[in-house]
Amino acid sequence: MVECLWRILGTSILLTSEDHQHKFGLPAPLDALARASELLVHDTVTDFALRDDSLDLLFTFSRGHRLEILPTSAGHEAWQIVSPQRQHFIAVGGGRLNTHSDET
Repeated sequence: MVECLWRILGTSILLTSEDHQHKFGLPAPLDALARASELLVHDTVTDFALRDDSLDLLFTFSRGHRLEILPTSAGHEAWQIVSPQRQHFIAVGGGRLNTHSDET
């Protein structure tokens, strides 16, 4: 789950979360989630990086696309990842990482 700025890059910026619902001269407003799915649906992640000081995430995909998740708040949660083992990784305000596991 991402609650901050994200963008998909190829050889340039292809799409960002801030593009959602803007027309950009198109016949209808852009559905950024649908477009992101189109760009990444047949890709696999080949590399992953986490920036320690800001908790920026960078996913590199097999067809060359890159997904960057960029926290932009010193106070709000930016993203959350839950592993198949139900381990939670949460980027909280100011670039701090909280972790916990679901109790079974």
